Amino acid sequence: MKKRKGYVEVDGADDDPDGQKEGLEEQQQQQQHYQQEFQEESGFQGDRNAVSSSPDSIRPLLQMGINADEMIHTDDDNGDYYGYNHSTSLYNEEDDNITGDENALIERNMNVDHPKSRRNWIAFWILGLCNNFGYVIMLSGAHDILKKLDPKLGTAAVLLADILPTLLIKLVGGPLLVYRMPYTLRIAIVVAFAILSFVLVGVAGSVSVALFGVVCASISSGLGEISFLSMTSCYNKNVINAWSSGTGGAGAIGASVYLAITEVLSPQRAQFAMLFVPILMIIAYAGILTHRPVSIVSTDLKKKDPFTTKEKLAMAKRLIIPYMLPLFLVYWAEYAINQSLYENLKFPNYKKLNTDQQYRMYQLIYQIGVFVSRSSRTIFSLNSIWWIAFLQIANFIVLFCDARFHFLHSIYIIFVWIFYEGLLGGLVYVNAFALISKNTKPDHREFSMTVASVGDTFGISLAGACGLAINKYLQRYNH
Repeated sequence: MKKRKGYVEVDGADDDPDGQKEGLEEQQQQQQHYQQEFQEESGFQGDRNAVSSSPDSIRPLLQMGINADEMIHTDDDNGDYYGYNHSTSLYNEEDDNITGDENALIERNMNVDHPKSRRNWIAFWILGLCNNFGYVIMLSGAHDILKKLDPKLGTAAVLLADILPTLLIKLVGGPLLVYRMPYTLRIAIVVAFAILSFVLVGVAGSVSVALFGVVCASISSGLGEISFLSMTSCYNKNVINAWSSGTGGAGAIGASVYLAITEVLSPQRAQFAMLFVPILMIIAYAGILTHRPVSIVSTDLKKKDPFTTKEKLAMAKRLIIPYMLPLFLVYWAEYAINQSLYENLKFPNYKKLNTDQQYRMYQLIYQIGVFVSRSSRTIFSLNSIWWIAFLQIANFIVLFCDARFHFLHSIYIIFVWIFYEGLLGGLVYVNAFALISKNTKPDHREFSMTVASVGDTFGISLAGACGLAINKYLQRYNH
C-alpha cells in the first residue's frame, strides 16, 4: 500500500490565464487518481463529501476516529483538502516527527494488521482481562471468606454489594459526569479501587469490611467498563473485539487461577497474590497503548456541557430498541439461569462429580462459552442482536422447566446447554457495542457507549431480585 500523508492538497488555478485550463485539468486528473486509489484501499464508494467540517472542527474528529466509510473534507483559503482514515488520531512530534497540524490526516491504524493497531489490540485485551479478572477472583474470595465469618449469610448480600454500585455508576455517573473526566484520572480511580478491594477482603475480620471490599470491586469494575468502552472510540474500531475477548477470558481464566492458588494459599492470602492485576492494567494503559486517548467532549468541567439534556435524552432514546432492550433481556435471562437454576440442575447420582463440583463445572463451562463468543467477531459479525434475546429467553424457559420437572436425564446435555447459554451471552455483548460504534456519529460514540452499558446492568440487577424468588420456589419441589 502506498504510504502518504492521508490528504490531497488541490491548489487554486494557475494565476497565468494562459495556463489556467491546463492547470485545472491537472488538478482534476490528480483528484480522480487519489479518489480511485482511496476507493481501492478503503472500499469506500460513496460521496467524498460524506463528512464535512470546517478546519476548526477537524481536530476533535481526528481525536475521535472516523468510520472506515467516512471522508473528511474541508475548504479554506489555501484550497481543498480531502482526507481519510479508519481511526484517525493526530500524530505528535514523537510519531514520525510530524506535528499536530490540523490539515495532516495521518494513516494511524489504517487497518487491523498495522503494527500500532496490534499494540492497541493487545492493550485493550489486557485491559478487558484485568477489569474483570481481578473482580472475578476477588468476588470468589469474598464469598469464601464471608462463609467463614457468617455461615448463615446468603449470597444475596454479596450480590447486592456487587451490582448496586455498578448500576449507580452507569445510571448516574456515566451519562452526567464521568464521561467528561480525563481518561487518565478515570483509570487511576479504577486501579485505586481495585487495589483497595483486594486489601480489604484480604484483611477482613468482619462481614462489613468484606462487603465493603466487594463494593470497591464493583466500583472499579463498573467505572472501568464504561471508561474503556467509551475509550474505544479514540482508537481503531477493532479494539472493541479485543476488549470483549479480554472480558470474556477473565471469567474462565480468573476462575481457574483462583482455584489453583487456593490449593496452596488461603482465600485471604490469595487476595494479596492478585495485586499484580491492577499493576498489569497500569502497564497496558501507560506502556502498551500507542497514544493517550483524548475525549471528543471537553474534559474541563468549567466549560459548558457539549450536549444539552434534550440531546442526551434523544441519543439515549435511539439506543433503547436496537441495543439496550435486547441487552437487558439477554442478561436478565442469563443471570436468572446462573443465579437461580444452576443449583437446581444437579444430578445426585452422578459419581464423577459431587453436587458442589457440578455447580462449579456449570460456571466454568458457561465462562468458556462467553469467552469463545466474545472473541468471535474477528471471524464473523451480526447486523442485529434481537434474535439472540429471543433464544436466551427460550433457554431460560427450557432450563426452568427442567429444574422443576427434571426431564433432561443426562448431565452432558446440561453441559452442552450451558455452553450454548454462554455463547449467546458473549455474542450479544461484543456485537451490540460494535454495532453502536459503527452506527453512531463520531461525536456521539463516547456518550452512547456509556449509556448502552446500562442495559445489561439493569438486566443483571433484576435477575438478582427475581432469582431469589425463583430459587425459593424451586427448592420447595427439589428438597
